[in-house]
Amino acid sequence: MILQAFPIFTESHILRKEMLEALSDYGILYHQYFYKGYANGIVTGCELTTTKEAIIVNPGVLCCQEKLYLIKEPMSVEYEATDVTSIVKFQFSDEIVTENFLSREIELLITSEEKMLKGDMELCRFKLQRGAKLRYEYQDFDDRNTEYDTLNTIYAPYAARERATISLHIVQAFAKEMLRNEKLSEFDSMFCIQVLNQTQAMGKEALIAYIQQRLQSKMKADTNFDIYKNLSLILGETKHGRDSTVSKQKRNQWKIKID
Repeated sequence: MILQAFPIFTESHILRKEMLEALSDYGILYHQYFYKGYANGIVTGCELTTTKEAIIVNPGVLCCQEKLYLIKEPMSVEYEATDVTSIVKFQFSDEIVTENFLSREIELLITSEEKMLKGDMELCRFKLQRGAKLRYEYQDFDDRNTEYDTLNTIYAPYAARERATISLHIVQAFAKEMLRNEKLSEFDSMFCIQVLNQTQAMGKEALIAYIQQRLQSKMKADTNFDIYKNLSLILGETKHGRDSTVSKQKRNQWKIKID
């Protein structure tokens, strides 16, 4: 028999060891079990906004080595126009172990180095022209990959089982635009509805399976950008009323003519 006990905290009660143990079980241990096997990345929140001088990371939860880290207050980092790609990232220190705590220091910084080192977690990238305004809102799905003056969150890792994936916000933006098409296939409709019903980032395997089935071709690479690029291709074909299978045949015919 297993006894499940929930501590009750009231003003008149004495805080006992058993109550703290129960609190630990339903707090720390629950999340350790739930996120076991998850890759490093954003779990929820951490939405980005901008001011004239700074990029602001709003509260959220991060997963690093199967442990959750809470960003309780907005964090900001100042930026400037450099006309080159800049990367905004979190940098996790190694674990700091004391008698009572296991902790990490998390720093928010901007760098021009695109390669992520151990402990790095990208949040966005941008290329800002002098005199331009850095924006964080998008006109449509393709606008998320605009080269200049726009926060690009495509490359940011989101926590999922086994390996990180692309932002749910990006995939849901795809689904919303797809569903505006009145002649959407049942396959596309079911996928898009499933996406809109998600509360956490979708695993890469599910996204890749949809893309390959939809385009009737195997993806050569499966980075976040490859997923975004193929979703953009599907969206473009859908908007223009083209069937992906027919489009693939035409592309193959065109390739044969070129050869």
